[in-house]
Amino acid sequence: MLHYRLRWYALSTARLLLRRWQALVLGTALLTPLNDMGDVAHKLAALVLTVFDAGHGWCWRLGYLFGVQALALMWTAMQRAQIGGGGFAEMLASLPFTARHRRRVDLAVLLLASSPLLVPVVSAVSLLAIRGGGQALAQLLFVVAVALLALQVERMALARRWQSFLFVAPANLVLALSLSASSVLLRVGTGAAGVLLALVLLRTELARSNARWPAPVQRLYARLHGGVLARVDRLPPPLLISVSALYRQHRSEVLSKLLWSGAIVALARLLMSAWDYDARAFGLLVIAQCGIALLVSGLYRALHMAHIEATAYFAALPLKARWWRWLDTGSLVGLGLPLILAPAALVFVEHGARPHQLLASSASAAALIAVLRLPQLLVERHAVVFCTIVAGAWTVATAMLLN
Repeated sequence: MLHYRLRWYALSTARLLLRRWQALVLGTALLTPLNDMGDVAHKLAALVLTVFDAGHGWCWRLGYLFGVQALALMWTAMQRAQIGGGGFAEMLASLPFTARHRRRVDLAVLLLASSPLLVPVVSAVSLLAIRGGGQALAQLLFVVAVALLALQVERMALARRWQSFLFVAPANLVLALSLSASSVLLRVGTGAAGVLLALVLLRTELARSNARWPAPVQRLYARLHGGVLARVDRLPPPLLISVSALYRQHRSEVLSKLLWSGAIVALARLLMSAWDYDARAFGLLVIAQCGIALLVSGLYRALHMAHIEATAYFAALPLKARWWRWLDTGSLVGLGLPLILAPAALVFVEHGARPHQLLASSASAAALIAVLRLPQLLVERHAVVFCTIVAGAWTVATAMLLN
């Protein structure tokens, strides 16, 4: 079973890399200056060890833990079909394998799929092991606990058992508070307790119990979900088709776009604050907004394929050919506009920049989403390269015209 599951994952991932070889080459070119492996290891470990900086409080560390787990959840949700085994897994469901055996195979494939995310963790663990001492031991246990909890979140995403979060969230709070302890011995003990708790979550499968969200939370969710659906149903039927395709068929992809856009906004805000909102801030704002537009435009292909699959049904209706093109563009512009306005709003609130300049840059980025529809759909094999070139030229032109 493990052999065929790993073979399926390798083949499906290789096909995806073949379709996205331009992005792989671009990423490799960007990392080329980091030719010193020791330098690379320290930079990767810094992504994990930043949580131990003395300037961070427990609230920041708690947000860091949730951010790491959100990244792990997004990483697994994007490749859930590849990790799950495809059609072979459906056939295995009819064979007399035990649930424990299936879970062990799932864990093995999940570890392989998560190997890029584990590289910074391995680098941090290696550096802490070299340092030695009680402080390094406490930090080492903390890193291991964080990695195990992230693995549990990935299993939760793979099986879609969201009740697991009832057990992960308190563990995050304990770990975040543990770094504020003054005693090294207390930090070591808390880190060991976090590792044991994470191992218990992985070993005993607490998420497979009959745990349910508390009744007030269920009622609140049902009320909010019903209110959102009631308002969505009021949309015009053609537009509702595009919105439903995004929500029901490509929810994980939309979630990944939202998370990456939030990361771009956070990084842009951090750099602009470090530069004290000098003359470089507006250029960085335009880059962040156009980067978000480039991210959102990647959903054009998903919407296009959803419409192509339903062509036989819509051919029986009195509709024009390719009637969905403007509706898809409007849906993605509506999705990306709040994300584009977020960094502009931060600049206006924190720096008091000229509002007409911020609105103009936001309108330019929203227009870029519409413009990128053509390269996304017309040049399938080279869409990454062409869209990057168009977005780069658009960014430079916007910054020169508005600055």
